Amino acid sequence: MTAKNYSGTALVFSITIAAVGSLVLLGWQTEIEFLKRIMPGQVAMNPVTALCFILSGIGLYFSAKKQEGNNQFAFLRTGVAVTIILAGLLKLWGFIFDS
Repeated sequence: MTAKNYSGTALVFSITIAAVGSLVLLGWQTEIEFLKRIMPGQVAMNPVTALCFILSGIGLYFSAKKQEGNNQFAFLRTGVAVTIILAGLLKLWGFIFDS
C-alpha cells in the first residue's frame, strides 16, 4: 500500500470517526436516544467519549496530512493527542478514587 493510498484511507476513517462522535453529541443535545446508543437498552456513549472521538478524527486527519508531506499541523496533532490522554487519565482517576 502506498503512502497516497494510506492517507486517502486515513482521511475516510477520520471523517467517519468524527461523524460518529458528532452524531452522539447531537443525540445528547436533542435527546434523540438512537443517536446516543447503538441498540435500545444498551449504555449510552458518554459525551466526553464522543468529544474524544471527534478529537481522534481530527488527529487522524492531521496525521494523514503529514503522510502527504504537509507537516505544518505537528503542534495541533500533539495537542489533540495530549487532550485525549488527559481525558482518559481523568476518567481513570474517577474510577480509582470513586469520584
